[in-house]
Amino acid sequence: MNENFQGTPQELMDQIVASVPQNLQEAFTRVVKAGKRVMYSEETHDMMLEQITKEGDIAQNLGEGIAGLMMLLYKKSNESMPTEIIVPAGTYLLGDGADFIQTVAKQKVGPDVLANALQVMIDMLMEKFGIQKDRFYSAVEKAAAGGYNE
Repeated sequence: MNENFQGTPQELMDQIVASVPQNLQEAFTRVVKAGKRVMYSEETHDMMLEQITKEGDIAQNLGEGIAGLMMLLYKKSNESMPTEIIVPAGTYLLGDGADFIQTVAKQKVGPDVLANALQVMIDMLMEKFGIQKDRFYSAVEKAAAGGYNE
């Protein structure tokens, strides 16, 4: 995702859909549908509402809620969900949750909130999967600079 993203939740979702490689589209779609079922089912809808509208930082609440959802989906899949789609599917669901917040809670979710929520989600997922943040970001920076040839 473009780190200078300045769009709406819907534009974020559209960008993520367009960026998922063809060979992962089916798995991505399955995970997003499963995530939406959990987010909007009668059994869990009130819990989702509580998470995203509770007191505190909206980005923190949204990021934590979607990270928890992605971990739940991963566990429900018996850990068979392709790890390559966890962040893209989580990002899509984060955009969907942000859109829901704007529609139902009537709170504006701008690009800064989306970026912060995404960072919270990614940090939590890295922690849950045992990925060290400093090593991850160092590798990303090195690759972005074109110097990752190891």
